[in-house]
Amino acid sequence: MVGSLLGRLLIGMVAAGVLAATCVRADGKMVFTDGLLQGCDGLFDDWGAVCRAGQPVVCVVAARHPEPLRSALHEPTQGHGYLPYLETTRQLAERLSGLPAVVVHYLQLEDQPPAPTICRALLLTALDRSVSAEHTGRLRALIRTTDIPILGFCGGLQLIGEAFGARSERLRSLRPGEADPMPTYYPGTFKEVGFLPVRIVKPDPLFAGLGSTLIVREVHAFGLSSLPPELECLAATDECPVQVVRHKTKLIVGTQFHAERFDSGHPDGGRLIGNFLALAGLRAP
Repeated sequence: MVGSLLGRLLIGMVAAGVLAATCVRADGKMVFTDGLLQGCDGLFDDWGAVCRAGQPVVCVVAARHPEPLRSALHEPTQGHGYLPYLETTRQLAERLSGLPAVVVHYLQLEDQPPAPTICRALLLTALDRSVSAEHTGRLRALIRTTDIPILGFCGGLQLIGEAFGARSERLRSLRPGEADPMPTYYPGTFKEVGFLPVRIVKPDPLFAGLGSTLIVREVHAFGLSSLPPELECLAATDECPVQVVRHKTKLIVGTQFHAERFDSGHPDGGRLIGNFLALAGLRAP
């Protein structure tokens, strides 16, 4: 497996003294002895070692606050599937791109921003709403300035929008008698949940091989309320008019839906990711 090859590479670097053995597990995962990520042991790859190795990778970026990550490690039922989700997304990135994929927390990118020669694409997972704009300031700056292709899912789309000056807001309030599909998640707010239709409003190579309507996995109560001039909207629903955005001059794409959470009965999200990676010069779908 590609991931195991990367793990052996990292282990070899530890043995050679390039990394401090006290900070890297035998499988190449980080043990954080201090800082904001302390206690998030085993969740993330050693980003510094990846950069020093110089092997091209796809980078899956976790954008959740460290505290719920620590809680999920000790109480897996509180993780809402996020920890296996990171590994599943990494495997998906490897399968569709043909490159090794690593999982890092956005805080790891602050000390060593990714170089386009090493990081061939950034996949931004859902943004934790408890993470303040100040906390992710450098990540937003990276989105604005990098030439690396970026694909953001759900809150990742909102992060891309906010990086260029857009605002994220809750969707409308529930109407009297309207059912709430997720009563514990922002109660009283309308949500799009489940595999739902999203209509394409502007043709784009991202939608190659797809019809005029996508069936994709939605789980969100927020959306972009406006678009900055750098971004254009490619897809919409009646309740959320910004479902896919693309930067006008860079390969930066966001999907309000979870394109990465597709299945054999609803394959459109996977096709879109494959198209994005092909546009990034990686394996064609």
